[in-house]
Amino acid sequence: MMFRESLSIELRSDASVVALPLDDGPGWLRALSAWNPLRYVVAAERALFTGDVWAASTIKGLLAAVIVGTLGLMIGVRAMRRSA
Repeated sequence: MMFRESLSIELRSDASVVALPLDDGPGWLRALSAWNPLRYVVAAERALFTGDVWAASTIKGLLAAVIVGTLGLMIGVRAMRRSA
């Protein structure tokens, strides 16, 4: 089963979500999405749902989640130390 990558845009007026396929989007949007770590986490979740535990996308998603979590923890600890 293949999944198309999509971009979710949250509209604040009524909290709706619009999913646009990235394949049909402009080049700058595709380039920007390559830097979004959640793209890799979502691809890993899709691979896991299909039962492909050792896929390259699963490993990239795990790595992206660890990096984002580590950076968030470092920024949070630094902020707490500065406020104390």
